[in-house]
Amino acid sequence: MGVLDEIYPKLFDAADRVFPEFQFQAHASGWIAMAKRDLDGSETKQGGKVYIYRDRPHRLWSHRLGEGISFWGYLAERDGYNPQDSQAVVPHLARLAGLELAPFSPSASGKILGHPGNQRSQQPILQSASRWMQQALQSPEAEAVRSYLTQQRGYGSDDIERMQLGFLPSQQALEAHLLADGYTTDRVQACLTRFSQPIGRTHKLIIPVHSRRRQIIGFCCRTIIPTLEPKYLNTKGLDKTAALFGYAFGCEQLVIVEGVLDAAIAQARGMTQVIALHGSSLSLAQLKQLQGEGIYGITLCLDGDRAGAQARKRIIERVLTQIPQMRLRIATLPKGQDPDDIIRTAGIEAFQKRIDRAEGIGAYCGRRLAEQMRSKPLTAEVRDRFLERCAKIERGLIYPPDRYDFQRQ
Repeated sequence: MGVLDEIYPKLFDAADRVFPEFQFQAHASGWIAMAKRDLDGSETKQGGKVYIYRDRPHRLWSHRLGEGISFWGYLAERDGYNPQDSQAVVPHLARLAGLELAPFSPSASGKILGHPGNQRSQQPILQSASRWMQQALQSPEAEAVRSYLTQQRGYGSDDIERMQLGFLPSQQALEAHLLADGYTTDRVQACLTRFSQPIGRTHKLIIPVHSRRRQIIGFCCRTIIPTLEPKYLNTKGLDKTAALFGYAFGCEQLVIVEGVLDAAIAQARGMTQVIALHGSSLSLAQLKQLQGEGIYGITLCLDGDRAGAQARKRIIERVLTQIPQMRLRIATLPKGQDPDDIIRTAGIEAFQKRIDRAEGIGAYCGRRLAEQMRSKPLTAEVRDRFLERCAKIERGLIYPPDRYDFQRQ
């Protein structure tokens, strides 16, 4: 392993310190610049135009310019070094990275200076695919998908960029890109086996799915054809247990919504604790995994339709009977609406208020049972079923405030 293989990861980890002019902030895929400036030194109207991607921790990339520059080239030029003078540049990069180097030997320069670009085949292939599909979303071919995102869903360009949304024109086009990017045929074919046939044909809107370690582990692919079902297709082998954590790594309390785009737009607008179900319920394994990660509270905010109600009922049942230690709150939405509707029409603040006003599990279950009881004639059979249901729920309410709220309702 060459010296640069040690230097570049250190520079990447300290990007906010090494490149203060860009005011880098940590991002799901690496670093994003907050400063209103580009790689060529020109001013931009807003930040978020320069990135450092986790899978290429040796290169600055400008989305506006559509090009990048290596740490080597940028830092040498910025700090007054000749980029061709490796004996001066390497020690300078090492100092910035906080490393001490052995005396530099010109005879070892080939080993030391092996450029990371030669190691492309070792980089995460899904990260490369995601970045290419994000760029493809700006192509003329993606006009219908862009129109869907901006006009029907009301997303701005900043939203789309922060959500890392992409467009897949075809699997053949992705294959050609990955081969040109230096990946072996075997690796490209292994990657493409994750994509079922409709992906890239009918399902062209691509949403990356991140693990709790912020690595891309697959894609959720959506169709924009209104009559086509299912709307979403996941790439094969997607670990839904890991996918649950998505952007929310480090949170102690989560907000769980149904739709992947619902979670992504909430994340893009600053609610980092929001994640998506990636399915119709929370499994016991997922709940235990959440506990293992230090999550002690969940707020469910599912769609205001029949499917959302059914999913909510299943999750409540599972928590009460199998994971009663998990604190559960319920936020309800108007009939026919989902979180994306609230965020688009009223803003992220309105959605946050609904989460803040969520009912505890005891109050929610008690209120719902009381409503059901009032809607039926009070026969002996109805009364017995009602009391049996009350007893079952109360057994799962291990926290006194929840039990008190249930009994009061």
